[in-house]
Amino acid sequence: MAYKAEVQFFGQPGGLMDQYTIAQRGLRYIDTKKGNTTSLIGNLGKLIVAASGISKKTLSVLKTRGNLLKILLTP
Repeated sequence: MAYKAEVQFFGQPGGLMDQYTIAQRGLRYIDTKKGNTTSLIGNLGKLIVAASGISKKTLSVLKTRGNLLKILLTP
């Protein structure tokens, strides 16, 4: 629901990994074609989370990816 709300509300492409992982907790395998998820058992050890201060260009990356897929899939 969070994924749909984000994409529909903003009318822009968005990812689902963050929402799925937060809502279902833990390490997940996500089948993005079917929407199924599987819990994975893993020990990631210690992690450091840091902010780089570099702005993300998510929308331009997704747009480029979408355009590339159209080119690759066009016969």
